[in-house]
Amino acid sequence: MIGREPNRGLAWDGGALREALAESATWVEAHAEALNALNVFPVPDGDTGYNLARALRAAAEEATRAPSDSLGDVATSMARGALMCPSAGNSGNVLAGLLRGMASQLEGSAAAGPLEMAKALREGANAAYNALERPVEGTILTVARCAADGAEQAANSGGNLLDVLEAAERSARLAVAQTPELLPILKEAKVVDAGGEGYRVFLEGLGFYARGEPVPAEEVP
Repeated sequence: MIGREPNRGLAWDGGALREALAESATWVEAHAEALNALNVFPVPDGDTGYNLARALRAAAEEATRAPSDSLGDVATSMARGALMCPSAGNSGNVLAGLLRGMASQLEGSAAAGPLEMAKALREGANAAYNALERPVEGTILTVARCAADGAEQAANSGGNLLDVLEAAERSARLAVAQTPELLPILKEAKVVDAGGEGYRVFLEGLGFYARGEPVPAEEVP
């Protein structure tokens, strides 16, 4: 079946997406406290890490209840779980929008290879931007857009799925580092954007799965 060893880095079916999502949720949960410590925008309430983790775990759990193992059913269930999460907060809601956009792109595909994943990351970024009346740069929106840029470059250069995910994470990492230059409140607080860093961690978690590696067991301080 596509998406199982040794093809994790080549293409994913619905079952592989479900497993990747669960692994990524675990990785975001391990970073929750560290993400909370970065949280100064839009309000410094110190819960961005928890909100992202809740939304992603809800997505992962709903994915296990998909009516079939098809990529479309799993992706749709993933997005529904995040959207229905009652305690996702602002950052979790933005993440839910990203997942909804990804799902809308993936639901018509039999498997998510490099081109499909790059298009899904792009559609996720577009959906998140379009959901907000006044998008703010220097946030998770910027990071998602830059991650999609990196993913598309890798896919268009002939990279496999793992290449695409790793390029997306690298581009996200660079974008996160630049968020204080785009959002003065971050520069004043000497932090990067918590939501953007959370999205980078989400992508990093998907990369662990694509490489066939379990997420590290230790919690991130």
